[in-house]
Amino acid sequence: MRGSFFTFRVATTGMHTARNNLNVTAHNVANIGIPGFSRQVTVQGALPAINNRDGRGMFGTGSAVTNVMQMRDQFIDRRFWSQNGFLGEFAVKVPQLSLIEAIFNDLPENSTVGVLGAFNDFFSRVQELTRESQDGTFRLNILLAGETLSQMVRSNAESLRQQQHDINGEVRAVVTEMNSIGSQIASLNEQIRGIEFSGSYANDLRDTRALLLDRLSELVNISVEERDFSATSGIPNDRRLLVQINGTDFVSHDTLHRLEVVPRTDAQRRNTMDVDGLYDVKFSGGAEFNIYSRTLTGTLKGLIDVRDGNATNATMVRWRVDRATAIDLADPTSANFDPAFREWLIGLLPREASIDSPNTWPTFINMEEWQAAAAPINLAGLTPVATNDFKGIPFYMNRLNEMIRVFVGAINDGVDVNGNPINGVNPGGHRTGYALNGDSGRAFFTWINPVTGLPVDGLNDRHLLNALNFDINSVLRANPNLLQNANDPTSGESDNSVILGFIRVGDYPSLFREGSLMDFVIATTSHLAIDSQQAHRFLLNYTEMTTATLNRRASISDPDMNEEMLNMERFRQLYTVNARMISTMNDIYDTLINRLGVG
Repeated sequence: MRGSFFTFRVATTGMHTARNNLNVTAHNVANIGIPGFSRQVTVQGALPAINNRDGRGMFGTGSAVTNVMQMRDQFIDRRFWSQNGFLGEFAVKVPQLSLIEAIFNDLPENSTVGVLGAFNDFFSRVQELTRESQDGTFRLNILLAGETLSQMVRSNAESLRQQQHDINGEVRAVVTEMNSIGSQIASLNEQIRGIEFSGSYANDLRDTRALLLDRLSELVNISVEERDFSATSGIPNDRRLLVQINGTDFVSHDTLHRLEVVPRTDAQRRNTMDVDGLYDVKFSGGAEFNIYSRTLTGTLKGLIDVRDGNATNATMVRWRVDRATAIDLADPTSANFDPAFREWLIGLLPREASIDSPNTWPTFINMEEWQAAAAPINLAGLTPVATNDFKGIPFYMNRLNEMIRVFVGAINDGVDVNGNPINGVNPGGHRTGYALNGDSGRAFFTWINPVTGLPVDGLNDRHLLNALNFDINSVLRANPNLLQNANDPTSGESDNSVILGFIRVGDYPSLFREGSLMDFVIATTSHLAIDSQQAHRFLLNYTEMTTATLNRRASISDPDMNEEMLNMERFRQLYTVNARMISTMNDIYDTLINRLGVG
């Protein structure tokens, strides 16, 4: 039943509605430009009407604001989160590949710097020695050039390992940040749930949570789902948020499945040249988190690819899985031995592997060890090692190793990558030459056995040679006259046949599978240039895609100054009109009661 002052109450509700709208507008204006803030709007409607006194018709009772909601499109959010993961991945790969390019710096136009420059200087000194083979200064110069070459290669290898070490630290930092974000999301989930039991929306808390999800999506690919558990819990508006990372539960409403980093042991080493203590990622309960998953994206994916990526290893692991047959390791020419093994296996023997216990192999075993094995090994019994097929630091480290192993084999023993003699004046290399005093059998380059710590130089030891441990033979460095120039012990100091063979190594067209030494260096840098260029293109592509998606989201969610000014004026006028209605009704009642005496 409406009373005498019913109109006052109706107008008052209109003033309250206008004022609430003005409050929301003021909140939007105050947050213009604030990252993550979503424009808020009121949900309003007419209050329940009442019957007329005679039962015919109904009178409206005014208006009210029933809720305040944020303007946000979940579809656009999900699309942005998906794109943001790829953007985060390539935003890491581009600068990291650029660092590797800077380490190599071995383009043909840069032939005076880097490893390529060191090789060119070495062969230049070799050329000089062919003209002055009797001069001790020129003998010393070639040894110094070889020492400079080994130092340059070691420097590159150390730089790659330092980069891998730094990336490993970034992996730990990313996992720590993921846990922090997950913890904050879990806390916000419970706060939001508690507020929304009443049917309201915790808009500002939702904005804070969405901003955290934006950042998490950059670190790792996520899927987000908000479910209504009211039917099972019996609590109205019981909405709970679930977040998965790469398809695995990470935040289950208020419960965080925390990640942790676990340093690898030597037995878990993926690549022989990896730095110690590279991190694997696990859930705190012990469950594995597959960092090599093909569906993984984000900063974490970019870091793992560059840190662990070894396309050679990945190819071999797949081959091992598919090939369910025994291989006669002692006979590489047998029908069941794949010749491509040589490309994958040579020089990759892990320090802790045992030829007698193939299940201890974390990656591969060296070609020479395969040939020396006493019995066939069934590949079907091996457990494949997880890795990825990106060309990261281990890939380029192994390219350095291969370059040095083949080069040293050519200088020491006069053989190419396949062990075939190099055609030339001295197919035997330095080891078969003779010094001024008649000495022979000494290698030009030696390297360190990591187990014994002693220098070795034989063909059977070549799997122990890598970019970090080779150097000029210390005996030659101490006495350049022991350089084995001659092809005959009686030919005298003018014989430079071995040195002429060194020159042949520099331009031998079949030294590597890719061709000459220059061809191998160009092939390596081409791999790097192509991958770097591709990463740049993907980065530009996903930058444009995410920018377009962000612009679309901004058009829906971001408060606009002009629009809010119009709303402010509109709600001010509504407030004024309702206030004028009260003033008008006050005049009517004043005249009716005080002047006409009607009561």
